[in-house]
Formats: sequence, C-alpha cells, structure tokens
Amino acid sequence: MNEIKTPTLPVGHPIGERGKVNGINREFFSRATTYEYQMILENELFPKSLFRDRNFSFKVCIVDQEGRTVENKNKVLAKIQLFTAEHPPKQLVTNTAGKTILRGNYETTVNKGVASFEKVRISEVTSHLPRGWISMVISPVESLPTAHPPETEGEDLRPFIDPTKIKPLVLERVLVKAKKDSLQKTQTARQ
Repeated sequence: MNEIKTPTLPVGHPIGERGKVNGINREFFSRATTYEYQMILENELFPKSLFRDRNFSFKVCIVDQEGRTVENKNKVLAKIQLFTAEHPPKQLVTNTAGKTILRGNYETTVNKGVASFEKVRISEVTSHLPRGWISMVISPVESLPTAHPPETEGEDLRPFIDPTKIKPLVLERVLVKAKKDSLQKTQTARQ
C-alpha cells in the first residue's frame, strides 16, 4: 500500500479550478496568508497525461504580483510533492510496490527566478489511487546558504526572497497512465 505522510505546505489564498476551492487547495490554502510572490509554469504546456516510469521535464518561475519574473539573489530549494485527490489530501511517498513514487530531479534550486525540473519520473499509475488522479505541488522548501562576496561597486540588486513568501504551484487532475495507447504512439512517430 502507498505510504502516506501528513502534508507540510505553507498556507495561502484560496485558489482552485475555475475559482472553486477544492481538494488540495482547500487543504493548504484555507487560511488567508499574504504572499509577495508565486510559482507559475514557465510554459503553459504541461502534459495532460504522464506515463509511468517515463521522464518528463518542465520549468517554473517565481513572479511578483504584477506577473514579472523575479531574479532571486539567494538560493531557494524547490521540490515536487504528490498528493491524493481525496479529502483531506494525503502525500504520496511510495507506490503500491513500496518503492519511491518520485524519481529523478524532483528537487532543484531556483536560479535567477527559474527552477528546471529535468527527467522526473512517477512510478505509479493514478488509476490505482482514489478518484484516478493526483495533485502535483511545486513548492519552495528552504533558502540554502549562499556565499556573500565582499561588496563592490557593482552591488547585486536582486532581492533576497524568503521561501515562506512564495505561493506554491498546484497542478490538479494530473493523470499518470501505464503506457501510450496506439493513437498516441502514431502521433508521436509522425512528429
């Protein structure tokens, strides 16, 4: 059976699909907290379906309230976490075989406002889980120590970003399938 952990994400504004407060959003964003920044997908084209044990990659950016990318001075560690679609959501750590559910580069450093998650794999199909889908949460975890060079004429004006002031990105209704069906294989082969 899947190992389940109690969620440990920061709390923020209620957000949800089409304005509704649902699932993972209700659990983590039920109390109002003011965020100065938020994480968003760099490219809006996140795959609707992923495939078990197949690599996928994507990038997220830290933006301010006007939607401008903010280049951070400090190193901020960002992490992917998976949650069930049940209420309350439960964090998924292992698959049904007892192995780690997330593999690859699921933790990375935000550099100049961008975090790149490369070659991430999920080792469980969502049809084995309640409701048949999961929520993927990309959240800032901590600020890593950075070496501060002596101040010079060209002082670094980029802001020091407190990870607790960054609203996590929540991707709901993520599907992980066992394998591509024949129509998808044909379309991929043509490209």
